[in-house]
Amino acid sequence: MAAQINGTKRASINPTIALMATYSRTGHLFERVLELEFSCNNFAVSWSDVTAEEVVGLQILKDERDRYQREQQADPNKVSPEEARMMRLSDRQRRQ
Repeated sequence: MAAQINGTKRASINPTIALMATYSRTGHLFERVLELEFSCNNFAVSWSDVTAEEVVGLQILKDERDRYQREQQADPNKVSPEEARMMRLSDRQRRQ
């Protein structure tokens, strides 16, 4: 699903995240943190331009990604809820 958030076209974005980013303060913060992470990794960003809220958001994002990586390494056959849903839909289509 393609979505447009803050004027930026995003390919394959979770519809829940798109809705959250459009309507909630948390969603706006999450979108800013993702954009800030990209900017920090690819450009020079002055930390004086980054709010304390965004710094905490970056830390949480890193912690969650690290946790996900550890979980995937511990059980590489683990299927995410989204992958499980896609597998069920695919099975259902094959049976029809």
